[in-house]
Amino acid sequence: MCLIVIMDYNSKKPIYWEFIKKEDGNSIKKVLYHLKEIGLNPLTFTADGLQSTIKEIFDIYLDTILQRCLFHIERQSHSWIRMYPKSDIGKELKSIVKTIGDVESKEEQEMFIDRYFKWFNANKEFINAHKNDGDAKKDLKKTTSLINNAISNMFHHINNPDVPNTTGALEGFFGHLKHHYRSHSGLSKEHKISYLKWYCYYKSIEEKEVEKKVRKRARKK
Repeated sequence: MCLIVIMDYNSKKPIYWEFIKKEDGNSIKKVLYHLKEIGLNPLTFTADGLQSTIKEIFDIYLDTILQRCLFHIERQSHSWIRMYPKSDIGKELKSIVKTIGDVESKEEQEMFIDRYFKWFNANKEFINAHKNDGDAKKDLKKTTSLINNAISNMFHHINNPDVPNTTGALEGFFGHLKHHYRSHSGLSKEHKISYLKWYCYYKSIEEKEVEKKVRKRARKK
């Protein structure tokens, strides 16, 4: 089972959550169709690089803006390039990747794209050559493939400041959820699911409403 949560960026509150069997295209499609059926039509999505999610978003919300999470791109790229790349090519790519999260203006966007593609065009023949591929070279391929596929959706936040450029708020939500969840490790599977649903619900409503419900329960006791 997998808990999927959709959060409103401005309020930092979950607006929809559901348990799905696995995070695949069919499950994501059902969730997005349900969102549309209940009248939710997001103008923008910020998501990681799961291709099934990206495909279904564009299939169902044709005019939406998809912002790729810059933190995920940078973190995944660093994990492939490694902490201390040995080749000059890898070192230069790492220095480029390190600047992804710092791009906050149109000028910085153009500088990043220009620098990256100058590096890529100068080295693509070596990177794409298949002869005697080592792990480091394969990882360069994976990193450039990630950036090449994502780059058209990496900087929407520059033109629209209401577009979050990371899923940081949602990551924080799940961090707190896991912290609270661990203190209830003795629950049965059914009760764990129920607890997680209630947690999402309470996080989705106003604090005053939560306080009212807590006081009401306290009076009943």
